[in-house]
Amino acid sequence: MSDTITLDIFRGTPEGDLTVEKTTHTLGYGEIYIETTHSGLCGTDLHSLSRGGILGHEGIGIVRQIGPGVSTGVKVGDRVGFGYTHKVCGNCEHCLSGRDQYCTARVDFSRNTDNMGSISSGVVWAANMVFPIPDGYDSADAAPLLCAGSTVFTVLTGPEVKSTDRIGIMGIGGLGHLAIKLAAAMGHEVVVLSTSESKRQEALQFGATEFYVYNSEIVPQDFKPIKHLLLCGNTPSKNFNSIIDLLATNGTIYPLTVSAENIPIRLGRLNGLGACIKGSLTGSRHTTHELLKFVALHKIKPTIMKFPMTAHGIRDAIDTLKSGKMRYRGVLFNNAKREPSRRSTMSDQQEPRDSVIDETPISPVGASRARQNSLEKHLQHRPDPQDLKHRHILLDTNAAPALQSVQLELERQRVTDSLKKGLEHRPERKELIDRNILPDSTVAPAIQGHQRELEKHMRADSLNEKIQHRPKVEDLVKGGVLKEDPTSPVENADALYEERIEEEYAKREGGA
Repeated sequence: MSDTITLDIFRGTPEGDLTVEKTTHTLGYGEIYIETTHSGLCGTDLHSLSRGGILGHEGIGIVRQIGPGVSTGVKVGDRVGFGYTHKVCGNCEHCLSGRDQYCTARVDFSRNTDNMGSISSGVVWAANMVFPIPDGYDSADAAPLLCAGSTVFTVLTGPEVKSTDRIGIMGIGGLGHLAIKLAAAMGHEVVVLSTSESKRQEALQFGATEFYVYNSEIVPQDFKPIKHLLLCGNTPSKNFNSIIDLLATNGTIYPLTVSAENIPIRLGRLNGLGACIKGSLTGSRHTTHELLKFVALHKIKPTIMKFPMTAHGIRDAIDTLKSGKMRYRGVLFNNAKREPSRRSTMSDQQEPRDSVIDETPISPVGASRARQNSLEKHLQHRPDPQDLKHRHILLDTNAAPALQSVQLELERQRVTDSLKKGLEHRPERKELIDRNILPDSTVAPAIQGHQRELEKHMRADSLNEKIQHRPKVEDLVKGGVLKEDPTSPVENADALYEERIEEEYAKREGGA
């Protein structure tokens, strides 16, 4: 493979149009080349479009080339995801504390100095910033998790969020619908606030426990305050103070969407509740890894609309997002680079776009939730077959015959070693002879006879010792254990016998 990689990358123009830029790259230290198969479309891409920036930060693709110094275990052919953060230093306070999305030297979508985006034919990416996609999890479903999913998952798994807290979600869009599904799967009370009554049924299907139509001015009647409020839609700048009234004491507001507006805040009300407004970026590497495992385990997937990754398809997706008709996350796919094993290959190519909308009602919480969690917890602790093969507990049937032979020989050697270890603890014959457990067959016959006689006496002595300890009959009678000595003769036994005989004869004669 050539050292030079040519990429087609989509970017915006100052006029808000779309253009394709062809660039060439070589793999640097620790970098890999990923051929893009899918990309999510985020609201942040609209901001980048109008600035003439690179598009896409929710990518899925196949690793095609490995650069020098890659030691993360990623291989050619692996299916991986790549998201908002491109590179981190790995040495600053934030990287070392597991919050590398805040790395002071990071390269990310907002600081895109390497001109890489997921709406492209491919990317050159840091190998330690990609995420393996779980087997069986669809690439189109995985793409929105790399930004929208990891953003809300970061808040929901924060140290200040408890499982008993009421979670509020304002806005049902790309972020909001995922926040509902994830929070419901975690067991929270999920309170959804929307400006549209038409979204009530979908919100409840996604797992919401309560739904309110909210007009940014009046707190709904009988509304129970919420502990954590995720703002996942357009932030109401004029009536932001009314949102504070939705909070419980010590509650928190998380504005997760990008806005350049200045928002006036009534500090007195904020202080009176002990509440706070807390910003949050996308997920760290650790959080994103955990998210992918979580959605695969609980079978959670975003609700998406698919578009081809062509100039026309991208414009169509952008127009759908701008018009507010996206349900609920747009995903672009590259027809020429689809994985052949994917279950939706033919449907993506043959069905019209509107017919591939995923509207399956998903409510992650069911009556058997506790039982499923128990089973899942047990399954998490099952040993990995590969690990068992490495420990030689299972035989690797995919290995070459010579290697299998070595494995079998190793197993035989282990059994032999175990047997030898057992034999090492067997007592020596001399020790048994000294303890008179075995006769000494090497001595003269007379001595052997003496040994046998000694053994008889030892057995007899042992028996006599047991007999000596038998209780006496008189003692048992005195102790009340026996009424009389059963072995003592009766003095008038003969007279009694004769009397009984005479009585018997008399009975027979009288009867005759």
